[in-house]
Amino acid sequence: MNLISTVIIFAAVIYLQGFRIEIPVKSNRFRVQRGMYPVKLFYMSNMPIMLQSSLTSNVFIVSQTLPTRFLSNLLVKVLGIWEPMEGSPQLRAVGGIAYYMSPPQTLKEAILDLIHTAVYITLMLSTCALSSKAWIEVSGSGPRDIGTQLKDQQMGIRGVRCIRNSNPLSQQRWHLELRFWGCFLSHVL
Repeated sequence: MNLISTVIIFAAVIYLQGFRIEIPVKSNRFRVQRGMYPVKLFYMSNMPIMLQSSLTSNVFIVSQTLPTRFLSNLLVKVLGIWEPMEGSPQLRAVGGIAYYMSPPQTLKEAILDLIHTAVYITLMLSTCALSSKAWIEVSGSGPRDIGTQLKDQQMGIRGVRCIRNSNPLSQQRWHLELRFWGCFLSHVL
């Protein structure tokens, strides 16, 4: 079953990699030179999910190690309460912030504890969205940065009049939708 689900997810990712928005561009110097600037659905790559996973891992590690020294501290209990799983030495979050940051173990558990499931999904999607926004700004792949690159190459967007010292690409709303759907789909996968 794990192999089949891996193949399905792999195929879905390959299929979704082909989705993109093409921005029609033209040269400001030569009227004949035209082209398309492709922006992929997953243009922010998988870095937001990696950042979100590292945040979750750090919370888990800290919330598992602190009770060894500060067992009766209220802040440590708010951070996370861990108990061993049945028949396994592996620990499982049963309370605190770590509980809501950990996914439900089974489908039955997800249905029975809807608050945990809703908080987990909301928390993961919101941290992924915030980290994708931060990553786009840091990596230089935002609309303002792309517009500056096009302007430096003396290129413009077809059908948009370029006013001196303005960036027409930053006025476009495509990047918000693309960022949302890219983040959502990559997190769902």
